Amino acid sequence: MDARVRMTKMMIRNTFFDLLKECPIERITVKSICEGAGINRATFYKYYENPYDLLDKLEEEFLSSLQEEIVNSKTRSLSQLFRIVLNDIVEKKDIYLTLFSENGDEMFKKSLFDLVYVDNMKHIKKDYPNLSQTGQTYLFYYIAEGCTGVVNRWINDGMKENPEEIAGFLEKFVYSIDKSKL
Repeated sequence: MDARVRMTKMMIRNTFFDLLKECPIERITVKSICEGAGINRATFYKYYENPYDLLDKLEEEFLSSLQEEIVNSKTRSLSQLFRIVLNDIVEKKDIYLTLFSENGDEMFKKSLFDLVYVDNMKHIKKDYPNLSQTGQTYLFYYIAEGCTGVVNRWINDGMKENPEEIAGFLEKFVYSIDKSKL
């Protein structure tokens, strides 16, 4: 991708996120994106079908990047996995704040935790071998929803605690589940 294309896409992306901070996606138009980015409609349509397609592609890009980081890290523990995700959130704070806001996409939160499903399920299968596969899946979603709530609150409160503190809390939360009662 040449520099002009990268610059154009960056201007579209930045304008889109600025608009998304102010209003829900339903109210964002191609016209408003083009005006803010200083491009014409044909340029926008060269890369995206509509604002929803732009949002999908941006989310996909962030999740792919995070997934690559997880795979490359060869993470071995839940706390390492939490740290990778939380550090990515801090690194891309403005983007995550927007995507986790009331104007953001609820499905993005779900996609973020679905991304770590396979790694988490490995830990759940190892730590809770007596649970049926269905029970292990339910346990994952119980944990994922709790972690999502904590991360969402942390983001909305301005990420005052560092990622290490939150990762430690989440790890304690996960490992506080009494294995003998499941």
